[in-house]
Amino acid sequence: MNGWQIGEDRLKGNKEAVKNLLEFVEEGDRILDIGCGDGSIGSILTEEIDCVYEGYDIQSDAEIRLEKKGFKFNPKLENIDNKYDLIMLIDVIEHLDINKINFIHSQIIRLLKKGGRLLIKTPNADRCMFLMDHFYNNPEHLRPFPHESIRVLFYENFEIEKVKYFGNFKHPLKIILNLILYRRTPKECALYSLKKDIKPILLNNLNQVVKSKKHLI
Repeated sequence: MNGWQIGEDRLKGNKEAVKNLLEFVEEGDRILDIGCGDGSIGSILTEEIDCVYEGYDIQSDAEIRLEKKGFKFNPKLENIDNKYDLIMLIDVIEHLDINKINFIHSQIIRLLKKGGRLLIKTPNADRCMFLMDHFYNNPEHLRPFPHESIRVLFYENFEIEKVKYFGNFKHPLKIILNLILYRRTPKECALYSLKKDIKPILLNNLNQVVKSKKHLI
């Protein structure tokens, strides 16, 4: 299975994930799902909200699977000429190296409308004690992305508006240790809502961002 398809599988039967995702979708939104798999997320969204859903994925059979559901498939990001209200990366970013992330970032900036939103769902790398053994159980995961990494990656063009943490771990030891150390139940997933906010960057801020990004490579 290609890593970009995992988003659809994690939402199937996961009412909490679906509920949290729907919270960030608005009536009339034109949506691009990067790493769409077979478009199952699109089926969920369009059943609940009046929106237009399109997908992009590198899987060879994604086009056939998506179009069977009645959704538009975009074979290449760089050839898309539409503008979107919302672009989603659902369980995708942790599968990509920094070069692919930078390419996708540049395309997202081009494709989002002014004031458009970017929605990122990824394993929670901030508040989960002993996340690493869980995270790397999936061999397609390259690296986790805590809050600060998300902020640095998208600093120049986006502002983080809201972060939601959800999904409880079922391992009793992890739950007990987190309750003892952090006085909270560990949450498995992080959902980031970012708003496109292209702003002038002062030279000292730019140098700080460039320096920070080097640590992500």
